[in-house]
Amino acid sequence: MFLYKVESKKSPIEGEGLYTLEDIKKGSVVFYWGAEQTAGDKIISEAEYLEKRKDLTDDTFQKTAVRWVGDKFIHCTEWGLDCYMNHSYNPNILYYCGLGFAKEDIKQGEELLANFQYFLSENDTAFFDDKDTGKKVIGLKSAQGLEQQAQEIFKLFSDKMVCDIEGCCEHLEFLPKNK
Repeated sequence: MFLYKVESKKSPIEGEGLYTLEDIKKGSVVFYWGAEQTAGDKIISEAEYLEKRKDLTDDTFQKTAVRWVGDKFIHCTEWGLDCYMNHSYNPNILYYCGLGFAKEDIKQGEELLANFQYFLSENDTAFFDDKDTGKKVIGLKSAQGLEQQAQEIFKLFSDKMVCDIEGCCEHLEFLPKNK
């Protein structure tokens, strides 16, 4: 479910892309996947996800299946606009446990991009090469992905977070220190 108006159109990255029809402020929740579970979103195990990935004739599954949380994946039974989101190692969307956050201010007409390492399994057959870097895009291990995503969330909102407990968060270099 997108919380902003979006459209699909030709992308210089790959095929069609997903573009915003309105300005989006940094830190805003852009979408939530899983909110419409009764309308066709299905939550499945990683094992089931990997098994279903083998069926290349199921285009809807191939385009809609993503890691949701940990070893749980989510896929839709219908093709939606979110199927047109493209990958970037320098994305403007941070995906975390079914939520898409704007990593920066995104202007109307810009393409929405996410790091697909957070969408895929480390054992995925749906890997591909990044157009800009030529680097293989494959999923991260569940724990590694969650850790990286959590650090990105802290960075995204670090101007709003300060730990006031002396010595508590010194190991978290990305979190502002108490003043």
